[in-house]
Amino acid sequence: MKWGFVLKLRIWHFIIILILANPQTGYTASAASFPDTFSHWGNGYIDWAVKEGLAQGYEDGSFRPDEPVTEAEFLALMLRAYGIVSQKDEQRADWKKSYYDHAYRLGWPVNFDNKRGGFRRGEAALLIASASNGRAFGENDAIQWLLDQGISRGRSTATIYGFEAGGGVTRAEALTFIYMMKEKVASPSPKTIPSAGTTLRGISLNDYVEELLFNLGAPGRIDASEYDYQWYVYPKDYSAFVMFGVRNDRIVAMFSNDAGSWRDADGVVVDKPLATVLPALPAGTAGNAKQADHYYDYRSDGVRHVLFLDGHENNRIAASLLQLDSLAARKASALGEKERTAMEQGLFDLVNAERAQRGIGVLKWDSLAGSAARAHSADMMKKNYFSHKSLSGKSPFDRMKAVGIKYTLAAENIAAGFPNSIFAHYMLLNSKTGHRETILNGKFGRLGTGVAFGGSYGIYYTQDYYTP
Repeated sequence: MKWGFVLKLRIWHFIIILILANPQTGYTASAASFPDTFSHWGNGYIDWAVKEGLAQGYEDGSFRPDEPVTEAEFLALMLRAYGIVSQKDEQRADWKKSYYDHAYRLGWPVNFDNKRGGFRRGEAALLIASASNGRAFGENDAIQWLLDQGISRGRSTATIYGFEAGGGVTRAEALTFIYMMKEKVASPSPKTIPSAGTTLRGISLNDYVEELLFNLGAPGRIDASEYDYQWYVYPKDYSAFVMFGVRNDRIVAMFSNDAGSWRDADGVVVDKPLATVLPALPAGTAGNAKQADHYYDYRSDGVRHVLFLDGHENNRIAASLLQLDSLAARKASALGEKERTAMEQGLFDLVNAERAQRGIGVLKWDSLAGSAARAHSADMMKKNYFSHKSLSGKSPFDRMKAVGIKYTLAAENIAAGFPNSIFAHYMLLNSKTGHRETILNGKFGRLGTGVAFGGSYGIYYTQDYYTP
């Protein structure tokens, strides 16, 4: 990260000139030494920060007090000013991580958006008020708290409106906020602020993808979807399987069948019967709800909630999908190879996630079975039929043998007409004609899946299971 100067030495960590500058490469002096701060309104605060070792100038002798800071820089300034986290705590791979670790552990309202100029005054107020008090604030309440405490007098007037929450935070303003915070607050609260709203592994809809990556790390895969977002898929541990839809760097969808990964504000609990959850849903949701054999679908506050059910277990909620209601799916005819591969992988993942939740051994992906499954889906689509037996009279076992599979046990599941692999999976799980038994059969060891787009059903799905 650069703040407008060039490092002449190779240093293992990046530099925040405002906060973490290396004395050997920056320009340290009193504020009076900076030609661009001599008559600046923030001159006194800049002088304090320079003397405290929290700020320094650029190699050209300037300070640039009106340049914007990022969230990470503001957070680091706050924590270093109180001596909570220091430069020596920084990690080689990511200087920001130590500061975000502390904030995230305490539930401070950070959003991980570090685009230059993207950090707003309202977000600074939220961070200061929440950290100082150890409780959650709304943005206006946080601004009012700063005004009441004398930490801010606003930008134009000492009112919520005059605070100008939507404005950016400059270097001089950041130092002023922190100076006044230290004057009024002896130290940030050690209390942990509990998460509000519905979260999946601590992530909420509309969070930035940077928070997801910070919290869970890089996904195992990034898959296309039938919507205008990509699935960030985490299949490493099938017993805690999660997926997050990401569009324009924001979380717009979340899915999991793991009860322990969800914290739902509406009282929806994966693993509980639907009947016990319905009374807890927000008022008015019943009027827009849709129930099918394998799911219950309702809208609330701009979010679509799909509760996938297990009808064999008293309509137990087997999984939950949350998605922004404003999103529209593309037609199957508009989907291509990326979406086909993604749905095939998704169908495989969902079987393993189902098995893992029940303590059944997970299956290995088998490319031969995948080729047989894809070919059968394509054949059904092209020839407009839906059956395990092809129009040429070939059975699933014939098709598996034809691609070179030698098995001691084998089976096939097929589905068609469902919008994606999630809906297809839960239809198969709710089947009363053997599909469920195949999914949960602990004697199988391998699985390949195949998807085809087109035909009278739109999307065709095939799963070929076997044990060598």
